[in-house]
Amino acid sequence: MKQKLTFPRKITFQEDLIEELNKTVYQQQQKLDRLEAVCESLARHIQSLSEARNEEMPVNERPPHYQRISMADVVACIAASTLKNSTFPHTP
Repeated sequence: MKQKLTFPRKITFQEDLIEELNKTVYQQQQKLDRLEAVCESLARHIQSLSEARNEEMPVNERPPHYQRISMADVVACIAASTLKNSTFPHTP
C-alpha cells in the first residue's frame, strides 16, 4: 500500500533529491572540464605533428610510395587479375 507523504516529508524528500542531483551535475561538469582539456591537448599535439610534417615535405611533393601508373598498366593489371581468378578451363 502506498504511504501518503505529509507536506514536510515531501519537502525533505525534494531537498534530498535536489542535493543528489546537484552533486551529479557537479561531477559531470568536472568530467566535462577534464575531457575538454584532453581534447584541447590532443588538438595541439595533432597541430604540432602536422606542422612538423609540413616542414619535412613540401606541399606539392608526392610521397615516396606514390608512383604514376599509366592507364595501360591498370588495364593490364585488371586483365591479369581477371584471368588468374577465372574458372574457365585452361588449355595446355
